[in-house]
Formats: sequence, structure tokens, C-alpha cells
Amino acid sequence: MEIGRRSIAISVNGSTSGGMTSAFSVDSPNSQTDTLIYTYSTTVAKGSSVSVSVDWNYKGQYSGRDLDVISSSSTIF
Repeated sequence: MEIGRRSIAISVNGSTSGGMTSAFSVDSPNSQTDTLIYTYSTTVAKGSSVSVSVDWNYKGQYSGRDLDVISSSSTIF
């Protein structure tokens, strides 16, 4: 199953950048995969905590459920 390119937004300490992911294939619509689809790098102050969030505009199905956006966020210390 082919997952085409999708838009992605990455926010680091409130500064947002966006782009398009790479396309990739999975064995089935219910399988998990560990595939690099986008990279982003930035410089942050040494010793500071960093707030990071990602919104991937998936607009597809996983395990029979429609998913528009897959989001994740965390603070790194």
C-alpha cells in the first residue's frame, strides 16, 4: 500500500516550519512501520527546555478509521 506525499508542520519553541513528507509503502493498511518521512533541524540554546510539536496531514485510514491529522507534542529537557 502506497502512502503518498503529505504536508507536515513542525513547531520548535513556537517557530513553525512546514514541508512535504516523502512517499512510502506499507505491507497492509493495519501494519506499523518505522520509516523516516521528513527531517528538520534547528539550533536551540544549551541547557534550555524545548517545546516540539508535529502535525502530519495524513488524510487516510488506519485500522479502518479515518484520520485527518496525526499530531504529537512534547517538551525536551
